[in-house]
Amino acid sequence: MIKYEELKQKIIAAKNAYYNSETPLLTDDEYDTIWFIFKTNFPDDDLCKSIGTPPSSVTEWKKKKHQIPMSSLDKINKEEEFIKWSKKINDNFYIEMEKLDGISIDLVYESGILVDAITRGDGMIGESILSNVKKMKNVKHEINSKEIQNLRGEILIFQKDFEDINKILTQSKKNILENPRNATTGISKRYDGKFSEYCTILYYDCDKEFETIEDKMNFIESLNLKTCWWEKVTKEQIIKNYNFYNNEKRIKIPYDIDGLVISCNSQNLIDEFGYNSNNLPNFSIAWKFPPMKVKTKIINVEWQLGNGGEGRLTPVANLETVKCGGVNISHATLHNLEIFKSLNLQKKDIVEISRRNDVIPYIEKNLTNYNDSNLKFKEPDYCPVCNYKTEIQGKFLICPNINCKGKEIGNLNRWINALNIMDISNKTIELFYNNNLIKKPSDFYSLKINDILNLERMGIKSAKKIIKNIQDKIDIDLSTFVEGLNIPHFSKSRAELLIKNNFNTLEKILNITKKDLLSIKGIEEKISEKIILGLQSKKEIIFELLHYINIKEINLCTKLSGLSFCVTGSLETMDRKEFKSKVIQNSGEYKSSITKTLSYLVTNDTESGTGKNKKAKENNVKIINEQEFISMIEN
Repeated sequence: MIKYEELKQKIIAAKNAYYNSETPLLTDDEYDTIWFIFKTNFPDDDLCKSIGTPPSSVTEWKKKKHQIPMSSLDKINKEEEFIKWSKKINDNFYIEMEKLDGISIDLVYESGILVDAITRGDGMIGESILSNVKKMKNVKHEINSKEIQNLRGEILIFQKDFEDINKILTQSKKNILENPRNATTGISKRYDGKFSEYCTILYYDCDKEFETIEDKMNFIESLNLKTCWWEKVTKEQIIKNYNFYNNEKRIKIPYDIDGLVISCNSQNLIDEFGYNSNNLPNFSIAWKFPPMKVKTKIINVEWQLGNGGEGRLTPVANLETVKCGGVNISHATLHNLEIFKSLNLQKKDIVEISRRNDVIPYIEKNLTNYNDSNLKFKEPDYCPVCNYKTEIQGKFLICPNINCKGKEIGNLNRWINALNIMDISNKTIELFYNNNLIKKPSDFYSLKINDILNLERMGIKSAKKIIKNIQDKIDIDLSTFVEGLNIPHFSKSRAELLIKNNFNTLEKILNITKKDLLSIKGIEEKISEKIILGLQSKKEIIFELLHYINIKEINLCTKLSGLSFCVTGSLETMDRKEFKSKVIQNSGEYKSSITKTLSYLVTNDTESGTGKNKKAKENNVKIINEQEFISMIEN
């Protein structure tokens, strides 16, 4: 059974990490797989129509609306997919461009003067980072054209500039940046603007219309601005160019690309084909490259304890350093025991390495397989952190010791991440832990500024910010509290399920029985046992936390009991998360898609032609507006 909410939240988190942070959560293949599963099973969900991700809510950058929405592109991976698309378009010529792997940006001009620069965000609203963009290369503060209001481009860091930044960081004895793509995200959104001058913008669009895309690109170049690489080509040339780029040219380019963008050249055809139901253009497509691959030798395998409460041990391969896609790779995760065993790794084996999403090092295959038992790597019999005997659970190797030091650090990380407490990284948590400042989540609330000041590289500004951010998270909701406890198989969505079924206080959850859990649809026997065991193991931590934090009261009403609700379009008085919360708190059921048994579809445009509206009418589902929904609760 496909778990809608779990899958959706995983996609949202991965998109947010990709667009708003320096560290991706999933590889390209992992993301593409779960995205395909989601689109196939929930094609009418609003997430399928979303572009990028909303800008981070924790930000000092002002949010701005795009004058013209910034759309994304449908993606293909195979030659036959391209042939099928090109037959439908059937233009005489196409425009082919490099698919730049950076940060999309919208430069706004008034009477030729640069007045704003907005990140793509969710396609409708982004962040205004004008002060940083003004420092970047290939940016004109004034252009010789009063017709242009919007120039679209991609912010990149060229390999040479990336190396120069890391030289500066090394000389300053600071952590170097991992790769240009993630560095671009971090530097573009730095509040102090540092290193912005090492970023470059290459342009690919403007808001002035021409008869062909060729004319548009020539016009942008006439403004003395550098565009991305582009070429007017036939269908046959595109296939040759793709193979040439993928096999030879790509690795030599001094910046990151992850495919080619192909568009029909004729503006008439662009107008004719328009956009699909997911707001993606039918006239243009992105043909993605497979991950870059190189060969190297394996040195050894280390096992690391993960941050989750399950105590999973992850194998990490140490490699003979090799350059792949402009980045030196010396380590690659093997993910779990099952994958580790399937590769049958031994010392000095030659392995094929790729950079999934051109970021994450991944061992694709073992090219040698000598089968020498004396050289073969084996999984550890004892936890490398606490020396407790390991166990195999499914495809994972587990440390079952609940007092393992690695698990303690994992619990601390989960608390910080669940509450979204800023400026406390995993490394900071390890620093606090190793200096005996914190051992359990409640210890965060006992930290003093002087405790932090005594640590290496911790100044008064950082110390004050950390203490303030912790103290700002005193009042939290029940489901977030449960999520922060890091109990295996007891996620935030499961906590919300319990709350919906009237277990709406911490006391009720702590006293829940196996029988209670099994009475709730969606919770099986094994899960119920693990939840109860997990709660029992966390009781001491829970009571210590209650000395410092307050759990927001949840007043469950039964006004929506027996009714189910779905929402489409934007709401005026609440966001989707708040809408879902109101449904659950009033004993209703929140649905992500239209079914025959749905009670109400809530939308402020009851006559719109969206997929959800059409499907609701086909299934005789009652459509109400936001105010009518609010009245149902208030009355």
